[in-house]
Amino acid sequence: MVLLASLFLPTLPVQRAKLNCNLQLQMIAQNCQYYANTNDGKLLRADASNLTNAVPSIEQFCQAIGPRLRVSLLVCPQDTRKPASDWKSLNRTNISYFFNPDAGFNDPLSILAGDRNISVSAQGVYTWNPALGLHGDHGNVAFADGHVEYALKVDSARLDQFFHQGGNPTNRLLLP
Repeated sequence: MVLLASLFLPTLPVQRAKLNCNLQLQMIAQNCQYYANTNDGKLLRADASNLTNAVPSIEQFCQAIGPRLRVSLLVCPQDTRKPASDWKSLNRTNISYFFNPDAGFNDPLSILAGDRNISVSAQGVYTWNPALGLHGDHGNVAFADGHVEYALKVDSARLDQFFHQGGNPTNRLLLP
C-alpha cells in the first residue's frame, strides 16, 4: 500500500495545479457570461463587425469584467508569474490567460479565453507555443457556454480546429 501511494503522491501537486487552472477558467467564463448578460450580450460595447473599433488592453478588459472575481484568479497555478495583489496593480505580466472579446454567447463553440501560451500565424493558424510556458504544447480553453476543455485534450491541431469551428467572423485576442 505504501509503495502504491508513493507512486501517486509526486503527481498530486501537478494534477491539483491543472485542476485549479481549469476551475479558474470556468469561474472566469461564468463571470464573463454575467458581464455580457448585463451589457446587451457583449463583452465589448464595440461592434465586432467593425474592426476599426478600439479594443482595450487586456488589463482594461480584465478590470471591466473582473469586479466580481478575485484578481488572483487571473494567474494559472502553473505560471511562474506572481498574481496581482489588487485590481490597481494588474498588468500584462500577471495575467495567465488570453481573452476573446468577440466571443459569441449564443454560440457554445465560441472560444472565450485560454492559456497565454497561444500563438497565431499570419495565415490565421492557432497553435500552442511551448516557449511561452504553462502547459507545454497543450493548453486549456474556455468556451462562451462556460465549459473548459482541459490541456491534456487540447493540442495545437485541436486548438486550431476549435477556433475555426465557431461562428465568429473575428477573433481579436487580447494577449498578456
